[in-house]
Amino acid sequence: MLLIAESGSTKTDWCLVDAQQNRSIIQSPGFNPLVQSLNEIASILDATFSDQSFKNGVQNIFFYGAGCGQSSTADIIKSLLKATFTNATISVESDLLAAAKACCGNQPGIVGILGTGSNACYFDGKTATTQTASLGYLLGDEGSGTYIGRKLLQSFFYHEMPDQLQQQFVADFQPEKVAVLQKLRTIEAPQAYLASFASFAVRNSETIFIRQLVQNAFAIYLEKHILPHSRTNQVPVHFVGSIAFLFKGILRSTAFEKSISIGTILQKPVDALVNFHMENQNND
Repeated sequence: MLLIAESGSTKTDWCLVDAQQNRSIIQSPGFNPLVQSLNEIASILDATFSDQSFKNGVQNIFFYGAGCGQSSTADIIKSLLKATFTNATISVESDLLAAAKACCGNQPGIVGILGTGSNACYFDGKTATTQTASLGYLLGDEGSGTYIGRKLLQSFFYHEMPDQLQQQFVADFQPEKVAVLQKLRTIEAPQAYLASFASFAVRNSETIFIRQLVQNAFAIYLEKHILPHSRTNQVPVHFVGSIAFLFKGILRSTAFEKSISIGTILQKPVDALVNFHMENQNND
């Protein structure tokens, strides 16, 4: 059996492909070796895969995850997966490469991730290379759910939201400044907590205030992560992630203002990623 995983900081989509090429999807919480401990990640794997006969039957794993762009972090995930799937041959790569394979196949292109976090790369058909640093939710993640959630909280506590939105924000979240700040210091996945507030922007995306907030977030992201690529006007520019998909109208219009033409926007890359592996299985 073949297991292909696409993992972000919020959730992981695992696709199992059996000998008859039937597919089944398993979801688990996401994990990121840059912000979570080995014990936390191991606990997620143990809770998700408890059937020993199932684990013994998995022969090949292609895992693509946030925070796995460096060999040191990729090795951490590989060792944890090997402890769970003892009979499997395991490959661990970055979520950027998953996005690139899902959107581009074997063709060159620029691919951006706009989900809980954000990133971008140039894909030459085989390898993904970044132009700007990915600084995480504390210093970067421009345009992401984390970034939008942080901007919403700032605008609420600074009383910058229009009154109607301010009241709705209270009704939806009952946010208390001390409680929010304490939670950000103590919870295991603060980036996912911040990103959870982006749902408010989705529900109120037709308001001028929210549209401007999201547009500004995308403008900064495009300037920092897409435009620095020298091939921006030479190859297609694609996106994956829930934020890109749910705000695709705003994303396309913001990109258009910067002379960027957007191709594919995928909410979840896992289906296209599995297609890629099935079509290229002789080369894996």
